[in-house]
This record gives sequence, structure tokens and C-alpha cells, in this order.
Amino acid sequence: MLSFFYIEEEILMGKGADLRQDGVKITLDKERTLLFDLNTLVDLEEEYGDIEVAFEGLSSGKMKPTRKLLWIALKHEDENLTEMEVGKLIPLNKVGEIATKLKETLTVSIPESNEKN
Repeated sequence: MLSFFYIEEEILMGKGADLRQDGVKITLDKERTLLFDLNTLVDLEEEYGDIEVAFEGLSSGKMKPTRKLLWIALKHEDENLTEMEVGKLIPLNKVGEIATKLKETLTVSIPESNEKN
């Protein structure tokens, strides 16, 4: 179901297993780690109804989904971090880079299914 968002293995250079545990590093106000764990995926489902719908908003280039997804991916670092505080961390000239990092984070956070369609 999430295959729409998988980044090809060449981009990750075969490091998916390592990144899955550590998240994806990003520099905002300081170096931070983006992570989608079970709790954050539940937050995404509660907010959007479906994880793919959440990331469609990110792909559309809209600011609100970018801020929301970044906040959800950072909550593991600080449960008191607010969505508005995260918005202050996003330089407008880095929105595309942040979107790419969020997609990469989802890719490395969710193991690929071995099921064949």
C-alpha cells in the first residue's frame, strides 16, 4: 500500500536497515532526527485517515501538510514541541529539502512488504 512513497534503493544506497533505527538527520535550528514510529504513524492516520493522503499533501507543495508532517516526525525528540514552534524552524527556501527528507523518513521507517501483488 505504501509503495507509492518508497524511494528507490539507489538513493538510500542500501542503508535502509541502519536508517530505520536511527531515523533521518536534518539540520534546522540544530541537528534533529526525523522519525516515524508506530505512535507517529497512528497520529498521521488519525489526522488524515490514511498515511498516503498525508503525503499527498506534502507532494502538493502546500505549507500546512509540510509543517504538520515535520512536527509529527519530530515529536519523538520533545513531546512538548508544538506545531507552531516547528513552523518557526522551517526556512522557506528549504521547504523542498524538508519534503524530500520527510519522504525518505517514511521510506526508512516502514519495512517493505514481502507480499507479492
